[in-house]
Amino acid sequence: MRNHIYNILLFVALFAFPQWISGSVWDFSPDSLVFKRVDTGGGPANSHIVHILQAKDGRMVVTSNGFVDIYDGARFRHLAVADSVESALPGCDMPYTVYADNHDRVWFKQWGKYKCLNLRTERFITNIDSIYSHHGINGQVLDVLCDDNNGMWVRTGDALVNLDNPKRLIALSDTLNAVHDLHIVGNRLYLFFNTCEIQCYDLKTLKLQYTCTPMSGDEGKGYSGQTSIVVPDGNRIYMFKSGSKGGVCYRFDISNRSFKEIMHRDHGFHGVSLLPGRKIFIASRDCVWSLSLADESIIRYEQFNLQGELFGFRHFNWIYVDRQDGVWLCSYNDGIFYAHAANQQSYDADGVGTNPVPAVSPLNVMLVGMSINGERQKIGGGKLQESEAFVRDISLDYSDRNVILEISALNYALPNNTLYYYKLVGDGEDADRREWSAATRDNYMIDSNGLLILPLQNLAPGAYSLIVKAQCGEASHTATFRLNVGAPWWLTPIAFVIYFIVAVAVIVGLSSLMTLYSRRKMERRRKEERLLMQIHSLIDRCNEYEKAIAETTGKDSKACSDDESGTCIIGDENGTGIADETDDNQLSEADSEFLRRAIELVERNVSTSGYSVEQLSADLCMERSGLYKKMTAIMEKTPSAFIRSIRMQKAAGLLKTGKYTVSEVALRTGFSSTSHFCRVFQSEYGCTPGEYIKTETI
Repeated sequence: MRNHIYNILLFVALFAFPQWISGSVWDFSPDSLVFKRVDTGGGPANSHIVHILQAKDGRMVVTSNGFVDIYDGARFRHLAVADSVESALPGCDMPYTVYADNHDRVWFKQWGKYKCLNLRTERFITNIDSIYSHHGINGQVLDVLCDDNNGMWVRTGDALVNLDNPKRLIALSDTLNAVHDLHIVGNRLYLFFNTCEIQCYDLKTLKLQYTCTPMSGDEGKGYSGQTSIVVPDGNRIYMFKSGSKGGVCYRFDISNRSFKEIMHRDHGFHGVSLLPGRKIFIASRDCVWSLSLADESIIRYEQFNLQGELFGFRHFNWIYVDRQDGVWLCSYNDGIFYAHAANQQSYDADGVGTNPVPAVSPLNVMLVGMSINGERQKIGGGKLQESEAFVRDISLDYSDRNVILEISALNYALPNNTLYYYKLVGDGEDADRREWSAATRDNYMIDSNGLLILPLQNLAPGAYSLIVKAQCGEASHTATFRLNVGAPWWLTPIAFVIYFIVAVAVIVGLSSLMTLYSRRKMERRRKEERLLMQIHSLIDRCNEYEKAIAETTGKDSKACSDDESGTCIIGDENGTGIADETDDNQLSEADSEFLRRAIELVERNVSTSGYSVEQLSADLCMERSGLYKKMTAIMEKTPSAFIRSIRMQKAAGLLKTGKYTVSEVALRTGFSSTSHFCRVFQSEYGCTPGEYIKTETI
């Protein structure tokens, strides 16, 4: 493995994007920059760092022995590499190489094997062939390469196919040697082979233009390691090769197709990077080389400053410059080191910085963590279907209104110098009128790693725009996150439909009930009126009859078998009474007196519990059967119904007054049981005493 590392020659295609750098051109020297060990959040999963690369989203992708780490400036997310995610790549004869494409994927290849990481899911793709078939590419894939625009190319047999545009197919003239790298200048594609040969193709016609090499094929095999290409100018390419003969750098002049050897060393080159100021830096086994593109001068650096203490360069696998001009050193067995010109402080003996630091840019605001109701959300489950870095829309249930968002500006150089401002704007609200709220360490909204910890508590249902601005010096970046808080089930449209249906049903039911109450009230009143009319009619007929008899005879028509009692009606043996011949519309004197006496007796004993037909018969000096015959003949009512009617009439009158409870009325009308009274009352009037009171008071 040690020899393997020593003989690694890695490449990176780097080019300067003015919009990515801070605008300052600074002169880099490893012994003047102050490095620090990157161990935030526990550091990488393994101290044997092979490679580091900045993804399109700004996060750092760190490859170590058996792991891939994704670093967001606050923590490392460890992804173990299993054998099941690796696929064969027969055309790859190079050591470790890493590519980042335009589809949020990172490709890792090494000595005939490769794997692919989906940054959106932060999972390795187990079926890489599905990617090729999706783009219409069939057949065995021998190798994959990446151009300067992060476009992926696939080698299949004797052809090189663009993954995003399979119609762009280049027929290779040399199929025996492996293609190590490719580079695009204008409308020309340059292929770099393991033998140091260069082939130039026209991207419009896809035809070979020319072939050239700085050395013979046999000599080139001594530098058959991986090619690194750095393109600082449009007409020059610096090609680095490494192999059994050591490391060599050639400058290729595109205009005249000529080569010039720039440097040759006994040891291979481990990593190459381009820094602002037109300087190329090469990491090797025991030092770092600086190549100035202005005059092609070379400087050797054998030590670096680690927070005020000098350390020698030993076994550094890779050197990398990010878009903030920060420098990353990947060691063989000692982790990662980082330095930035904005962080150049003087340090005292305790390693404490004494001078203020300037700002750094660019910043990139992104979500790096989310907790709901105290539970941290995992990628691929819950509310995070993909990596937080790609989340801009957050949907929350009503029960998930307590949210804590962790937001980073990806300020690797000065994380604690980052200022955060935020505002939560409701849907339809003018964001410009809402003032910014500042997040500080005093209100515990910025942690020790420079992360914004933003709690959102008890959000009302609706749509919101969370606007977050990060600022470091004059540089700033603003990102907007959409939050949609769902309504509870009782506030959903379906619930309102149900509410409407229930309301209509209640209204219809109440209306029907009121109509029924009114109808029953009218029926009760009509029933009472009929009963009263019937009783009073009988009484009036009796009075008229007595008056007529008195006028004609002047005698008392009452006859009693017992003069002293005055309570008995003289009748025949059947108890039917004595009836003179009268008009059909008039009661006989005896019948009139009978009803008068019967009503008087019942009213007198209406409060007496258990006053029965037998007692009424005895008071009237009649047999029970005779009373039944006489009562049904005159009233068309049985004696028990007669007694009940008078009691219910009395009860109804007492209830109307509102002075008595139902129990009191039951006692006053001769009922020992309130429940029995209620049953009899409902049978008589069609409603309970309570309902009768309500209807009578309406």
